Amino acid sequence: MTPVNARVCLLVTLLIPLLAGCGLIWRWTTRPFSLSCALEDGSEKTIRVDPRLQQVQELDPGTGEVRDTITTNEPPEDLGGGIVDDSKVIVSQGEIHWNQRMYRPQFVSESHTIDLQTLGYRGELAIGSDYGAEVDAQSMTGTCRQLEPLP
Repeated sequence: MTPVNARVCLLVTLLIPLLAGCGLIWRWTTRPFSLSCALEDGSEKTIRVDPRLQQVQELDPGTGEVRDTITTNEPPEDLGGGIVDDSKVIVSQGEIHWNQRMYRPQFVSESHTIDLQTLGYRGELAIGSDYGAEVDAQSMTGTCRQLEPLP
């Protein structure tokens, strides 16, 4: 066996276990999963996350029924602000982040982030009037836990 062939065999031998592990990580990060978050005010937030679809579903904590489905919806800039509701979902290996901005008689903005390393939850809600610069803002923190997948 030549030195070049020996190096190639060694490289292949070292890469096979590494690439097999990447496949396991990839499958885990692409499967839907659910989290239940206990918030500091005593309430509970339950979500189902689908990384492949970059989608978050907010569930009723008692029944598990879907209350809202959030995906990325960014209207074209030529429509201008305040015309169409918009939302954004980012699911990465480090965190889940979703936000929604709704334009009604008042402006409502929700932002949620869950750190997947610590399972810490942080949420913000802002409500503002179209007629003035006043904005009411509220922040919330909490801790999440992963729910067992359904059979």
